[in-house]
Amino acid sequence: MSKETPLRRGYWLTVFGGLLIASSSLFEAAYILHLSGYSLLQEFRLLLHERIFVSLCLFLGLTAAALAFAGAYFQLKGFVRLGGFSGVCASVFALFNVMVPFVYGFEVNQIFAIGTVLGVCLIAVGAEFAGSVL
Repeated sequence: MSKETPLRRGYWLTVFGGLLIASSSLFEAAYILHLSGYSLLQEFRLLLHERIFVSLCLFLGLTAAALAFAGAYFQLKGFVRLGGFSGVCASVFALFNVMVPFVYGFEVNQIFAIGTVLGVCLIAVGAEFAGSVL
């Protein structure tokens, strides 16, 4: 087994984890808008706490996904420690994203939290595969 195989596996696992986190946060924001009676294709006016929640959900989720993609790129280019640190930061942002609905008191489906936690697990396994090269 060559050294490149664990790096590639770590790269793809981290990319899939980032995609899972991004899609989970986007669908969570769309779900909250749907519960408020709005469609994504129309102009809408949200209450202040709904607006903050949707903005925070999108910011945390998409920042976590961007950090996961950056970590995967760093791992692929050979900067494994920097990629691992980026993956840890992505995991922290994603876990904060899981806590946001409970802080604001929104009832959301648990599938969004499960998707985010599964994405964090994929990032962790990807970092472990890439770290095995060191």
